[in-house]
Amino acid sequence: MAYGPLDANPISSTIHLTKGTSIWLYVACAFMGLSTAIMAFLTRKRVRGTRIFHQLATVILAVSTVNYFSLASNLGSVPVLTTMRREGTRAIWYSRYIDWIITTPMLLLVLLLATGLPLGDITTILAFNIVMFACLLIGALISSDYKWGFFSFAIAAMLYVAYHILSSARGSARLMGLDWGRTFTRSSGLLVFTWALYPICWALSEGGNVMGASGEMIFYSILDILSKPVFLFMHVMAISKLPYADLGLTSGKYSDPVNSGVGHHHPLGNTTSHARSSVTAHGAGADVAHEHKKSPFGFLNRKVEHDNQTPMQHSNVAVGSQAPVLNQPTTTTNTAAAV
Repeated sequence: MAYGPLDANPISSTIHLTKGTSIWLYVACAFMGLSTAIMAFLTRKRVRGTRIFHQLATVILAVSTVNYFSLASNLGSVPVLTTMRREGTRAIWYSRYIDWIITTPMLLLVLLLATGLPLGDITTILAFNIVMFACLLIGALISSDYKWGFFSFAIAAMLYVAYHILSSARGSARLMGLDWGRTFTRSSGLLVFTWALYPICWALSEGGNVMGASGEMIFYSILDILSKPVFLFMHVMAISKLPYADLGLTSGKYSDPVNSGVGHHHPLGNTTSHARSSVTAHGAGADVAHEHKKSPFGFLNRKVEHDNQTPMQHSNVAVGSQAPVLNQPTTTTNTAAAV
């Protein structure tokens, strides 16, 4: 009869999880789960249309909770032969990398949405972040020294991400205002610092086998707690105190309470039908304002200028009257005299 996770899920590697480390990971799992519940509660207290940061944070913490349950239960790993310092096999927990590939781009999105960076820059930073953790996963699964080649690719991707966070993203946040700049500087400093330690932990554990499985788990879990619950609560709470409208993240839809008020239609929600009714009621020549169509994703509209609309064309012809026809050739009709 199984009495614990290591009994129910037998150990298959030489360098493996211990019972004490399993208990530590269950504590980390509980902490992640509690953080998820608190963030979900705070999300419900926000007005609809202003929940993007809270919602992303809730998803990140929920995924991490599942990952730590898998780690604590000795699930989600494969044995890989070691080539340095230790003999035998080492358990490589791929569930951890699945967590990182899902959640770290979302962490960056939580950070970068509080700036004025263009969508293309944000997408590129997120893509290189995925490259970083994908390379670390591939390197961890390789037994030969070629793993260090993938480690080098991961370092290059991490440097790209860190450079753009600390340069262009930071400058963009400062342009939004002093409070936005200070908030971004604090949050980005914590995130970049903790992420710089992940490759160090990898080199000492999956890469060089200097640390055992217990040291690896404790090191990674501390980094995860700093870069997820600590970072998210610090950043999201700071963002909540700043004017949300500065971000331009509202969708402009009639159901968006930020623009329309709860229970009221957005004034632009029925612009098309209003324009049609104007044409029908007033006939040709009626003045119909040209509506600038906005994207349903608010951050695509950040750089849109308000004067991008075409000027209204006014007609001098009275409503309902027929416009005179100019330069129309005249013809003479000869009618025969009545006999």
